[in-house]
Amino acid sequence: MAQFAARFEMRADPDLLRLCASLDLAELSGERVLGEWRKLLLKGVRPSLGTEILRTTGLLRFFPELAALAGVPQDPDWHPEGDCWVHNQLVLDEAARLCDGGADDEALMFGALLHDVGKPVTTATTDGRVRSPGHDVRGVAIAAAFLERMRAPGDLVLRVGGLVEHHLAPALFAKNAASAKGYRRLARKLAAAKLTAELLERAARADHFGRTTEDALLREFPAGDEFLARMRELSIDRSPPRDAVLGRHLIARGMRPGREFGEILERCRELQDETGWTDPEQILAQVLGAKPG
Repeated sequence: MAQFAARFEMRADPDLLRLCASLDLAELSGERVLGEWRKLLLKGVRPSLGTEILRTTGLLRFFPELAALAGVPQDPDWHPEGDCWVHNQLVLDEAARLCDGGADDEALMFGALLHDVGKPVTTATTDGRVRSPGHDVRGVAIAAAFLERMRAPGDLVLRVGGLVEHHLAPALFAKNAASAKGYRRLARKLAAAKLTAELLERAARADHFGRTTEDALLREFPAGDEFLARMRELSIDRSPPRDAVLGRHLIARGMRPGREFGEILERCRELQDETGWTDPEQILAQVLGAKPG
């Protein structure tokens, strides 16, 4: 029933809703449940209609990470649309609009579904303002629990976790005028999670449009545009910077693999990200305190 609502925007018969409320999803295998989520998220025109049926029938109790979103307040200046559940519903539909039929759609949709699952455990009202500090980081383990309970593939867990952890980055990087070093370091983190800057920007765009602020209603996300333009300018929108200094460069200098070996490579990587240098000798000269040979 949730599938039909999401795909065809159909309204459920009240008697059918009552019947569905008695279902025990715990009797289904994790793989079966994951398959149903995939269909709802990837085939649904408005996935929020499907998740709303799960909520109204009480079936959302089988997905406590999502059920916890209902009633969690948000700062009205940033989220005039309502609580976390309302926002999540809007984000789901926005993400569906941003799907392009490619291989990234699955991560995008599950990322949208789970992007704020850290808010229920981090939200507090301080000095009259609602804040959720660290909800992005806290949400990674919660999202993983949701997916792993359904025996989701490791790559999906990894990618969705990366989107959850970094979904605020595009807006924050633009707002804070992040340095090139910051962008390069983020590109490395995204690569480790098998993500690209383009996919992260799409996730952030869905998050931004899934609210009722003036700029969101105007379909404007200049921070996302700036973020992606900067990533492209640095040539790291699809892959991280290639390490200029490799193990062979250290071996050529008479060094032997070991703990110090790895530490030197990491320092070289950090210097490369900070300066943009790509000459191994220049980087090693700085790190080792010696002149290029």
